[in-house]
Amino acid sequence: SLSGANERVQRGLDAVAQARKTAADSSRIGNELLKKKQWDGAVERFRQAIAADPVQADARLGLAQALEKTPKADSKMLIESVMQYQY
Repeated sequence: SLSGANERVQRGLDAVAQARKTAADSSRIGNELLKKKQWDGAVERFRQAIAADPVQADARLGLAQALEKTPKADSKMLIESVMQYQY
C-alpha cells in the first residue's frame, strides 16, 4: 500500500548483501596478511570486516589472533584480543 516500499526494501537488501561481501573480502585479505605475518595490515583488515558485518565470527577470530601475535602487543591489545575471542 505504500508507494516505493518494494524498491526501498530491495535497496536495503542489496546494501546488506554488499556489506557482507565486503566483510568477507576484508576477512579473506586479513587472513592472507596474517599468514604473511603482516600484523598491522591484518588487524586493519579484520577491523574493516567487523565494521561491515559485526556478526562475522571469522573476522573476530582473525583479529584476536593478529592482536595476540603482534610483536609490540601491550596489555590493551591483549585485553582486546581476549574480548574478541569471547565475542
